[in-house]
Amino acid sequence: MIRAILALLLLLLVLPAAADEDLSLTIELEERAHPPIPGEMVLLRIRGAYRLPITLESLRQPDFEGVDWMQLGEDIWRQEQVRGRPVKTFERRMALFPQASGRIEVPAFTHELVVLRGGRRATAEPVSNTLAFEVAPRPQDATEPGDWWFPVRGLRVEDSWSNRPDRLPAGGGALRVVRLMALGAEPELIPPMPELTGAGVHIFPHPEKRLVGLSPEGPVTTVYWRWTLRPEGPSAGYLNPVALPYFDTEARERREIAFSAQKVAFLGAGEGGPRPAAGGAGTIRPAARGQGSGGVPLPALGLALGLGAAAGLGAGGVALHARARQVSGGWFRRLLPDPDLRAMRRAVRRGDGDRLWRHARAALRRHRAGAPEAMAALEAAIFSRGAPPADLRATERAVRDRVRAARRVAGG
Repeated sequence: MIRAILALLLLLLVLPAAADEDLSLTIELEERAHPPIPGEMVLLRIRGAYRLPITLESLRQPDFEGVDWMQLGEDIWRQEQVRGRPVKTFERRMALFPQASGRIEVPAFTHELVVLRGGRRATAEPVSNTLAFEVAPRPQDATEPGDWWFPVRGLRVEDSWSNRPDRLPAGGGALRVVRLMALGAEPELIPPMPELTGAGVHIFPHPEKRLVGLSPEGPVTTVYWRWTLRPEGPSAGYLNPVALPYFDTEARERREIAFSAQKVAFLGAGEGGPRPAAGGAGTIRPAARGQGSGGVPLPALGLALGLGAAAGLGAGGVALHARARQVSGGWFRRLLPDPDLRAMRRAVRRGDGDRLWRHARAALRRHRAGAPEAMAALEAAIFSRGAPPADLRATERAVRDRVRAARRVAGG
């Protein structure tokens, strides 16, 4: 009898240990050489290891104080072997953004599980450990008066133009697009769209766009800044330089990306116009369409690979279209879709008058189709203040009809 009681007590002592070994949940922070500063991304990993079959699960997240947070993609479940035994692992990655200096507490997470134990369903709630970390104040040399506080782990800037701004066709304009890709930055920390200034140039800003993509290395925030520019008169105009300061959290220092002064002029315009404001030449010089400008290089993310593949497919399609037009007869060329006409349809659906104008001009110029009156109304709506809005759908139809007529005359 005494032996049975001792065996039962021993079994009761061993069961909790076995249960803890079967269901474990831990949290850990990414190791960094320096303590984070306000606004800097801190990566958190939640990991579970379970030896019991799981039928239902839900991770209960604690309330965070003093930090903003973002979950980095879907939870990852894997089947692994640990010490020769099958283990089902769970992983979630999060980005934390401390709001101020001081001590930050990361409370415990709880994983609510329904497991199969001994052939029967049972509930279990493994609880993780807790963590704490210190947030250092901003370095004294991190900003200058008037700087926007912009800490970022990786930054890439691309400055592109729809066509050369210093060789514009008579009456034409250019669309400037600046794209920022910031790794480890919340969208709210990206500085606002800068105000372009200059002399002898009409500057029409467009609403900015902000997108967030998720990766295991952190959020990648992409911001698009766009302006339409056109000289005020026959003489050349100039844009003043613009600086973009930020704090590089990898190098732990303040840095700056600068855009140099830019000439904006019609083809053959004289130099008698106004000159740019005084300022040092930028480290980034706006160039031909698609030329990128550097910053802190972004890691090689899967998102970048996907974008590169998509760009390659698009470029291949355009090249194939051009080659087919060279080697095929008129009957076959009529079967090929015109890329600018397709882009015009998308621009109308999105209500993007600037994009419609660019692709309509390209299609009309390539087919030598002239310009319908609807194009004049569209240009007035884009470039003239106070002009009534243009009918994008009617403009697209007019341009399409003019191009089709030109193709029939040319036999293609």
